[in-house]
Amino acid sequence: RDVARFLRTLPPKSKQSIWGHAVKKKGSNGKKIVCEETETQDHINKLLVDCVIVYVKFKYTDADILSTKKVKPYVKEPGEYIYSKYPALGKEQFENEKSYLADMLEDYVQSK
Repeated sequence: RDVARFLRTLPPKSKQSIWGHAVKKKGSNGKKIVCEETETQDHINKLLVDCVIVYVKFKYTDADILSTKKVKPYVKEPGEYIYSKYPALGKEQFENEKSYLADMLEDYVQSK
């Protein structure tokens, strides 16, 4: 819930950076390109990992930056839940709608 609350306060520019880092694929020329929507559960998991890392960095400014490897096990279950209900998350909505991913996380928490 804390991450969901935090996501509602993040400005679009910060969300754009998170999306750009998490939701990529290799293009036909071999270069990575940012996707307009998530295509796999792995995209959603990476998005959640990056959101958690940014949240912890913001909340605990003196703490070491978390690694993807440490966070990944904690987002597996919420990632599966979100992917099963919302398989294609949109870049525009994630970046510009305050409650887009936050509502999905709240929905996951309530399902428990």
